[in-house]
Amino acid sequence: IRRLEQGTSLVIFPEGTFDGPPGLLPFRRGAFLMAVHAGVPVVPAVIRGSRRLFGEGQRLLRPGAIDIEVFAPLVPGGDHRHAVQVLTEESRRVVLARCGEPDASAPSPHEVGRGLG
Repeated sequence: IRRLEQGTSLVIFPEGTFDGPPGLLPFRRGAFLMAVHAGVPVVPAVIRGSRRLFGEGQRLLRPGAIDIEVFAPLVPGGDHRHAVQVLTEESRRVVLARCGEPDASAPSPHEVGRGLG
């Protein structure tokens, strides 16, 4: 937080992991908590094409191109708890709208039909 307050930029992947099946996972709140406490904006970004660079079960990247899109900064406001929630939700909304993958946090229609959603 101190480094953020001093102007250091930080890149964090809020899903916290890279999963094999396509889909945007829920965002963890740590990055947003740090931004709120430091009083700095969050700049959502989307990385498209990275999934093709990973072979099935491989740890090494394949050669290829990716596309990165950076969006307008989101500025925290209000009380800390509310600001963290708003930043997390708004960042995920922006990324989900442009990443080209399904919402992995939403139950599938099959799960809803079985009463699991």
